[in-house]
Amino acid sequence: MIEINGETLLARTTRLLKENGIEDYLITGEDERYKQYGQLVPQTKHDCEIDRFEESVINGPVCYLYGDVYYSDEAMKTIINESNGNILFFGSHQEIFAIKVENTKLFLKYKHKVKRLFLKNVINRCIG
Repeated sequence: MIEINGETLLARTTRLLKENGIEDYLITGEDERYKQYGQLVPQTKHDCEIDRFEESVINGPVCYLYGDVYYSDEAMKTIINESNGNILFFGSHQEIFAIKVENTKLFLKYKHKVKRLFLKNVINRCIG
């Protein structure tokens, strides 16, 4: 909910989506303040961080944009226009800022695998 130039990051992200022709988007979270920016979808599971990729809304291609990221106009255009038919990760070697899922079956397969490995203490982080 941080403001930059009088606009919250979430407001900026939703504005950039609309300016790039994306009208169909959901906001995943529990904070009622998010409702003012679009349809709010509560998370159904909270076992670990990877659960933020709410499966109830994954019924086709989807793109996850993180609410605490300041996306430039150029970055938003890149995220929207890039395609590889599978899964695209945007960010750096240290942190992911967006995930574009075109192959939902593959994404869910690996989402479940990462969660299983985390819960068995095979890996120590279970995030995007």
